[in-house]
Amino acid sequence: MGKLQICGFLILYNPKNFKKQNKMAVELKDLTKRSENYSQWYNELVVKADLAEQSAVRGCMVIKPYGYAIWEKIQRQLDDMFKETGHVNAYFPLLIPKSFLSREAEHDRRGLCHRLRWAFTPSREQYYQNLVARLGLGLENRMTARIGLFSGGQRQAVTLLMATMRRPEVLLLDEPTAALDPKTAETVLNLVNQIVTEQKLTTLMITHNMRDALRLGNRLIMMNDGKIIADYNAEQKKELTIDMLLRKFEEVTDDVSDRMMLGGK
Repeated sequence: MGKLQICGFLILYNPKNFKKQNKMAVELKDLTKRSENYSQWYNELVVKADLAEQSAVRGCMVIKPYGYAIWEKIQRQLDDMFKETGHVNAYFPLLIPKSFLSREAEHDRRGLCHRLRWAFTPSREQYYQNLVARLGLGLENRMTARIGLFSGGQRQAVTLLMATMRRPEVLLLDEPTAALDPKTAETVLNLVNQIVTEQKLTTLMITHNMRDALRLGNRLIMMNDGKIIADYNAEQKKELTIDMLLRKFEEVTDDVSDRMMLGGK
């Protein structure tokens, strides 16, 4: 074992591995740039830094000493963090019975306990495509697109669809048309009305738009500062006008928002 003194630190190295380490340093300079292809850069880094390699067993890998040393340090720090929160460790079998996976394919996951499952079958993919086609937004042709690329109205429509795929006991809608343009807002509200009517869902919708409050639902509750100031049933709602709602609200507060005024036009 040789030794090399640098800046007051004693660095130990094995002369037999020096050539290998020097060669590795040269190879690492020739990596694909991370900014050009992150995936390629990462794969090359793992291999050339001698962190891991492919295993002879399909789907497995061999984590080599350098890689395992990094993992041990990460594991130690994470373990301390977990223990500080009162959590404990456990090991589960590596092999999972096929029956566990088959059971997951028998029903949709939304609204149920999330465990392991098979990937979607072609029939289920077609089912979801037909479901999305009901929105009338052309999203059935963008099934693999990231939802972050959708417009605000498209995201609202998809979210509503997801929330009602498995019939909820109560559907909660907190200003579902907020920040949407009038045309898109109308599309979303029509979809809400259609789904609620078809599935006969008990729905609670919060809105500052008085026009929507009057034309949707069969009960209207007006609140201010967390308290109910008016409660109208279906028959009473039919007799209400926007002016009547404004006067009722002005009885308890002078703060009539722009959204309420604009929504009444």
